Amino acid sequence: MAVSPGDADADELPSMLWGLDPVFSAYSKLYITDILQMKESRQVPGVYFYKSHPLYQVDVLGTVVYKRERDDFYCYGDELKRLKEAERKSTVLEIGDLLRVRGTIKTSRDAREIRANCFFLALKEFLVEKEVARFRPYDVEFLLHPLIQNSSAEKESDQPRTSFATQIRKLLKETLSILQNEGQIFRKMRTADEVYNVTEQDKDLHTAIKDVLREDTKREKYAEKGCHVLHILSSVRQRYSQNLSREVLEVALTFLECNSDIISTTEAHYIVL
Repeated sequence: MAVSPGDADADELPSMLWGLDPVFSAYSKLYITDILQMKESRQVPGVYFYKSHPLYQVDVLGTVVYKRERDDFYCYGDELKRLKEAERKSTVLEIGDLLRVRGTIKTSRDAREIRANCFFLALKEFLVEKEVARFRPYDVEFLLHPLIQNSSAEKESDQPRTSFATQIRKLLKETLSILQNEGQIFRKMRTADEVYNVTEQDKDLHTAIKDVLREDTKREKYAEKGCHVLHILSSVRQRYSQNLSREVLEVALTFLECNSDIISTTEAHYIVL
């Protein structure tokens, strides 16, 4: 049934217009506090408004802080997350694990939940723990095997199903893409042989950054405040890798500063110690 502007709640857009908002069909990355504070639509249950944008799908990142076992499903939480029973048998999660969840929002008994249709452990924990500096996708895909349910029931179904290998490749591609967007990993060279460098473990990248700062801060132009992050990015690209993104550089700068190799003089300027 069509809804006229007069029928909608005063602070809601008519539901017929929701599809025009690009946020509506996307997985919105929000903080848990945002999800808890959003107002549910009076027109369509299950749709919520965040700063006037209608949405029903979210993408959240958090740490598992409790695990409760029941007869019919597990419940994993990072303050609110309930994972579907479908993943129960194929997933082993522990307290402290970093978890990304995508799903739809639901309000049940005055509590907000995420009905997950996609979730995975970030590879970052493994890469840091094992001090991995470089890897190829097939080196780490085994970490995602527990996240894909490969049941015999699916194989026997009359409906076409995506193969286990195809699901793994899709999930791995998505995971690597997220880690790249966050600057945690990068490809130094674009070649057919996919080799990823781990930003916090790439000693050559760290050396290149420190060399740029050491050399350029000797110049009068940069002597007082140090080098701006964009100048560092341009210089490191020239001497190390043209594929370096600002996100990767910022992760590396934060790592170096935490290790007292460099120091920030302003929000965007750095000098070497």
